[in-house]
Amino acid sequence: MAIVASDYLYHDPATLCVYLVPSGYITDFASIPWPASMLLPPFGLWTEGSVVHDFLYAVGESGARQIADRILHTAIREQGVGGITAGVIHLAVKVFGGRAYGAKEEWSDRFGDLASGQSAPPPFARPASAVVARGVSAADFEQPGTRQRILEDYWSRPSTADAENAQPGTEMLARPVQASAFHST
Repeated sequence: MAIVASDYLYHDPATLCVYLVPSGYITDFASIPWPASMLLPPFGLWTEGSVVHDFLYAVGESGARQIADRILHTAIREQGVGGITAGVIHLAVKVFGGRAYGAKEEWSDRFGDLASGQSAPPPFARPASAVVARGVSAADFEQPGTRQRILEDYWSRPSTADAENAQPGTEMLARPVQASAFHST
């Protein structure tokens, strides 16, 4: 397990959406059952894709589980995982991941304090979606400053306390603590 130490953005080339995994989120990387873990450890080329997938499952956006599983497949292929291995991982989450998608404990038990390394309550309410920007091309996403602008725009949106004055889909609470890498727990 590790605490994500800085906000992590993932660009989905299929939908042109940008997804956020916030700092303070606890990931278990690839949740691989014991017998299969002899062949596929939790760390590998699939690590970054697994972190994004974990958070998408924690958010549990209604009707979006297939999207989360496809994003895992796309992300790990982008990281260099071969087609057969990526297919096996993708099939495993499709077959065995359903119970975890959107489960209460996937949100309530998945945040930590970077300074102490201990678990902590979620620093904001579970969002309806992990999408923080839409219509962003891959070329734009790679431009200097784009990621910082996306984060600044996202974290400056009204909090749920201001929801009655907010536009739909903009509800979020205060930003989590910032730092700069994964922090093992």
